[in-house]
Amino acid sequence: MQVDPTPFLSMIVGASVALVAIIGGLLVAKFVGLDADQRTASKILADARGRLQLARGRVQTARNEILRWDAGDFFGTKEVIDAVLDRGVESSTVLVKLANWPHEPDELAQFVPEIVEEASRASEAIKSRISDDDLFWSDFRRQPDLPDARWPAVWRHVFDTVKKERAEEGQRRRKAEEEARRNAPPKSAIERQVDSMNEMLQHLQHPAMAVPLPPANPPTDHAATEARRSDELMAVHTRAQQQVEDYEAELRRLEEDHTEIVKPDARLWWGVGILVVFTICGIVVPVWIMSDGPRNLAPVHWVRYPFLASLAALIVYIVVYLAQLTRRTPVKSD
Repeated sequence: MQVDPTPFLSMIVGASVALVAIIGGLLVAKFVGLDADQRTASKILADARGRLQLARGRVQTARNEILRWDAGDFFGTKEVIDAVLDRGVESSTVLVKLANWPHEPDELAQFVPEIVEEASRASEAIKSRISDDDLFWSDFRRQPDLPDARWPAVWRHVFDTVKKERAEEGQRRRKAEEEARRNAPPKSAIERQVDSMNEMLQHLQHPAMAVPLPPANPPTDHAATEARRSDELMAVHTRAQQQVEDYEAELRRLEEDHTEIVKPDARLWWGVGILVVFTICGIVVPVWIMSDGPRNLAPVHWVRYPFLASLAALIVYIVVYLAQLTRRTPVKSD
């Protein structure tokens, strides 16, 4: 007796399609959620890296401020500024032997070209403005049209050098005038008396005869102000460094979380594998047999065995998965 296998095969295909659609939809939803978690974790990770980069930039800025502050004290030493501007010493290894430099010698080299450039700028500004009445740098620097002095010690050194050159030039000129007078024909008594009176007036009017007033003491303690400023710079650098360490720890934690998120659970891959096997056994094989047009159920009844086996594997997978989810220990808050 021949039995039409079509209803049997159709039933297997229909049941398999329904189960594959349900389970496949759940897996797709799980993968979509995983993709959303990955995108969120990647954005959080990118933000953390951006914060860390900004914090490192603040550390570098604070470090540069400390270096520049200490360089101001270092190049404020007379021996150092004389070596750079008068003797042309540019080696940081040589300069650190002249004064205290609390950092690496290589970190000092970046300031030497600035010192030389500042000296050139100061020389142009001072030579065009200085006069014989300007005796002290503390008074000369108060001129309203004087450019800003980035390195005050350089300007003071250039001012003293220009004053010295002007004084030497005046001495040479006076010696030349005296030599010319000695070689000139003898003058009459009246001419000698007039010359004597002129020399006396010039001597009285010479800036060297003026009694300079000592510079006024600053209203605040300069040493205390400098120490306070140095402490502030160190505190800023310490806070920035601590922030970098905090951001680095946060970034490591986020990277670990991101690694766990972007790595799908092994149970998902088991589910995908079982779903593929179930699709082959419950849909592909029956449809392929139906395409040959069988007329009797007996030759094709074996199809029920792979179908039932894959269905059993799918049911066991679901039960085990749910059992593992229910056995998870909840995370206790501190």
